[in-house]
Amino acid sequence: MSENYPDQFETVDSEEQRRNAAILMGDFRGSFKYSQGNEDLQNILFSLLRDHYAQSGMLGQAPVAIPVVAQHIERFVLPPRHKTTSADGASQEFIRTYGEFGRCLLDPWYRLTYSGSKIHGSMPLPIDHGRRVRMMPEKTAQRDKVYLADGRPQARLGHDPYESYFRTYILGGAATHSDAYNTIFTEAREAFATQEPSSVFNRVKSLWEKRHPGDNFYPPFAEQPDDA
Repeated sequence: MSENYPDQFETVDSEEQRRNAAILMGDFRGSFKYSQGNEDLQNILFSLLRDHYAQSGMLGQAPVAIPVVAQHIERFVLPPRHKTTSADGASQEFIRTYGEFGRCLLDPWYRLTYSGSKIHGSMPLPIDHGRRVRMMPEKTAQRDKVYLADGRPQARLGHDPYESYFRTYILGGAATHSDAYNTIFTEAREAFATQEPSSVFNRVKSLWEKRHPGDNFYPPFAEQPDDA
């Protein structure tokens, strides 16, 4: 995490509070990218961020860091090119989702949900950390299918509009600018290595190779940070 804290936190007196607020804000913003606009996947990421913070000691700083970010939240917007929406709509969605993130970190009994099945509807995420990690590969691949079919409208100029996040971050181990996300994707990669590939993974591989003729879906990767 960079020591150059966002200007929004320059009025915070404590350097430790500024640092923790910047980490929290960076990881929160990252959840929009790495969830690829899917609420189920974003909730899984929130729960895994909470686990990571508990291990790193950051969770103990959350009661201070969360209000610091909340005081400045209206000065932030959704990550660039996240989706087409009005400025007001983006801001309100950002604030609402931050409230959910904060509740996840502050309330040890609060369980985020996912869509589950058509029969059971919304269901609490599993308490077991390993089960939630094992959900990451398939949920990420499912979102990839959407963008491999239609492209990523928010892709930066010169970036691959048919990128597979499953391939880049889970299979390839590309580094992010967040210790938390590096850990989450490493655990997801280790979990995937023990799973039987389902049809969704084969479909993503097929779609990606169709968009990238001559390239292998499973090459070696250099662990270079992304520029999110």
